[in-house]
Amino acid sequence: MRVPLKRASQETRVDTKHRLGRGLLIALVSTGLLASPSVARVEGASTAPQIQSPLETRPTDVRPGAGSAEVPPPTPAIGEVAPAPVAEIQDGLPTPPADAALRAQSQAMLDDPAALFRAAVAAAANETEDDAHADWLYAQIGQRHPIVGDHAGLLRARLQLDRGRHEEAREIAIATLSGWSESPLRAPLHELVGETLVRARDEVGAREAWAAALSETDDEDQRAALLRKVARSEERSGEDKAA
Repeated sequence: MRVPLKRASQETRVDTKHRLGRGLLIALVSTGLLASPSVARVEGASTAPQIQSPLETRPTDVRPGAGSAEVPPPTPAIGEVAPAPVAEIQDGLPTPPADAALRAQSQAMLDDPAALFRAAVAAAANETEDDAHADWLYAQIGQRHPIVGDHAGLLRARLQLDRGRHEEAREIAIATLSGWSESPLRAPLHELVGETLVRARDEVGAREAWAAALSETDDEDQRAALLRKVARSEERSGEDKAA
């Protein structure tokens, strides 16, 4: 039986397309661009295989024995200034940061107030000006040995004032006055408060503090010194008004 020429040519083209399609499929599989070479056939029709992206099939670069990568800390911005160390707080009062090693060495003497006083005085007089450790030692005396806590408070406030920290000195002196209402050192504590207020350019407040100091003492020499301070403060106030 003869096959019509037209029909034969159509079959030839179909067969040629089929061979070309299989050849392309084989080429794609050999290059790894196809996930599977199998082609499902349902009722004589071929279903196109799933093609994976080369990015999905690319192997992960993992070194043998390497753990999970650590994320480095963020780099500070250019010009960013690191925050200054915050002063430690002792009983609600500011205490400058002290050397941890020195504090550890002082643990054995914490129950001996005399030894603490000697160590604090020595630290304050140290050529390296280790006033931070001296301040901490005075604070320990106030906390652990209240019977002499007013003495430690006065020395601590004086230390701060001598180092130019008049606000801290005033806070320590006022706290000591509040905690030791019967202290024989109330007059010098009030006097020191007045000195800190002069540093703060508060002459009126200074004179009020010295008036409080006068009410706390009967010692003639001490009273005379306080009155001279009051007179000089009034002169400064007069000069300021004249200016």
